[in-house]
Amino acid sequence: MKCIAPEKCGAFYYRAGLSREAQIIYDKMYAQFLRKDYSGVTKFHAGDADKAVEDSFSAYRALKKDHPELFFLGNKICYRVRGSEAKLEYIILYPPETIARIQWVLEQKIKEYARGTDKMSAYKKEKLIYKRIVHTVRGNKERDYRNHNVVGPILYGEGCCEGQSALLILCLRYASIPAICVNGRSKRDRGHSWVVLWMNGDPVHADITWESRTTSLRYRYFNLSDRQIAKDHFDFQNTGIPKCEEECWNDWRMSAKVGGVFSYVS
Repeated sequence: MKCIAPEKCGAFYYRAGLSREAQIIYDKMYAQFLRKDYSGVTKFHAGDADKAVEDSFSAYRALKKDHPELFFLGNKICYRVRGSEAKLEYIILYPPETIARIQWVLEQKIKEYARGTDKMSAYKKEKLIYKRIVHTVRGNKERDYRNHNVVGPILYGEGCCEGQSALLILCLRYASIPAICVNGRSKRDRGHSWVVLWMNGDPVHADITWESRTTSLRYRYFNLSDRQIAKDHFDFQNTGIPKCEEECWNDWRMSAKVGGVFSYVS
């Protein structure tokens, strides 16, 4: 997958790395959801049946990674084909009236987390949003689908790495800071998700799940480079994300610029 500059794709980062055929399927699904079509079926033309299977699955995965606001999409998908006509079937987790209610709550929560950031620099916006989420959302690894998307954090104040990252991404985008989801591994988890965001054009890692909820917030996983996060996060380098090489946006480095005291060890 190609690394695409955020200004060219915004919330469609992973779409840009798909084949043209997969992009068509992606666009069909996304258009359905904008129309509030929650039938759970997307039909499309399949030229090469084998390639169509790969394209449809890739499109679905990319759509879910690009758009955390599509919290109603389940993980199980099924591909069916008859002649040149194919359809992708997937689970819609909630009825339409529940989706509408959660969408309203999500909009209010995002505005709440970003409140008062309009005139701030991008760095200060991110830091305040990050702090607010850390202080209001607890970790929860239970195998409940709500913990794995933005629903858990906004309705119940808890979620696993996927849910917390989804909330951070949506809040950052609302504050005009490009952000994407990253999947890899960590010392604590075989599968783990966190965020790459662009701070004034520089891609950096942020893992809100690993911040301590029991002591004062130290921003230990805030705006790290590949080198820094690779100490305990793995298998993310070949997942299509950009190289994160800049180390000037860590909180401890920013504090040093103004004479602050910090204890982070690089």
